[in-house]
Amino acid sequence: MPNVGLQAYLWNRLPEDARVKRLLWQQNAGTYKGYRAYIQHVKGAGFPEVGAEEVLRAHSTGEWTAQQEDPSSPRPAPSSPTTNPLPTPRIDFHHAFSAARSPVSQLRFGRLTRDLLAWGDNAGAVFVAALGASPRVLLALRGGHAAPVTDLDWSGDNGLLASCSADGSACLWEAGTGALLRRFPPGVAGDAPLLSLRLHPVNQNLVLVGTGAGEVLVLNASTGQCTARAPPAAPGAAAARLEVATDVVHVAASDGTLSALSTLLPGSTGALRLGLHAELARVARATARAGRAAAPVTLDLLPACAAAGGGAALALGTEDGQLSLHPLPERGHALGAAQRFRLPRGPYAPRAALGGGGFRAGRGTLCALGRADATVHVHVLEAGGATKQARGVGEPACMLRGHAAAVAAAAWAFDESCLASADVGGDVLVWHVQA
Repeated sequence: MPNVGLQAYLWNRLPEDARVKRLLWQQNAGTYKGYRAYIQHVKGAGFPEVGAEEVLRAHSTGEWTAQQEDPSSPRPAPSSPTTNPLPTPRIDFHHAFSAARSPVSQLRFGRLTRDLLAWGDNAGAVFVAALGASPRVLLALRGGHAAPVTDLDWSGDNGLLASCSADGSACLWEAGTGALLRRFPPGVAGDAPLLSLRLHPVNQNLVLVGTGAGEVLVLNASTGQCTARAPPAAPGAAAARLEVATDVVHVAASDGTLSALSTLLPGSTGALRLGLHAELARVARATARAGRAAAPVTLDLLPACAAAGGGAALALGTEDGQLSLHPLPERGHALGAAQRFRLPRGPYAPRAALGGGGFRAGRGTLCALGRADATVHVHVLEAGGATKQARGVGEPACMLRGHAAAVAAAAWAFDESCLASADVGGDVLVWHVQA
């Protein structure tokens, strides 16, 4: 009979990181035999589990060598070939962060890297972490915001980090030191909150923000002034989400419209001029009960979207569970015919996270959905013909367990090699996608 008291005593003596890793390992279909091999690896490689990724992958996929397998135990029967034409991702737990003191509202990987992650919480704090061989929190940035962080963005070289908040403030931080280079206090947009934010890809001195009043503002980090503004696309429609390319700003408004603003940089002055082109696309309407278009909750610029033909696409998710992938043209501002998907009904967070790496150069696009039952469902979206009727995403390719509270946000690295998920308890979990 197991000594329960001794087990509890030994369990409570473990460091917190060790308990978290053990719990996560058990919740992801671990077995005693697999855990025994894991412990042997830890004895040789040290703890925390630096370099233990191979053991975890072998455990999760059943690929055991003769040295790892108990000779007296029968080998598991090979699984039958799947009929799903799309590949199935293999995703393993990497690390957990518990720096936030309140629910995490935003997640953002650094540009063109999987080793840098920022997140903001509902208390207005911003955190920066390194995700290399020894994951750790590098910076805890407090004092810039007094309300939930509503958006984050990195500069092209990851040297700057911008954040905005529901209190109407925006901040520009130096990512290496945590220095606050510029704070735009509440009131820069009147009484309206700031809902979205992007740094201009060419002139990183310019910060573009979308407001709750529907305006798009251009803030100059050198002077602290608002240098340009675009009026709302429609009366009473908030500029809920922004995405910025070199010469165009895509704006998803709360009335369900997607518009484009042209950006012109007249070299010598460095000023940004905005001009409303036209309404480009309209998202799917909500149910008749709502009586109006569904507000957008995500707007992502995907450099390589397999589900939209393999090229760049604009992904728009709305609060009613509709997801539209609009191919971007090489020239001009007219969007291509959208691929439309219908997310599963149920206790999901409406903010779907889409990968932009073409599922590691394969077929399909990875879509992560957080759930109220503390799990993350990962779907593989397949390309198909553009139709007015949304297609269902089907059953999840895999389910990730490890959170202790409802998952509210998720984000992919640029090449879909890494996934981060955050819950309302303040925990951020990082997962690796095997090639």
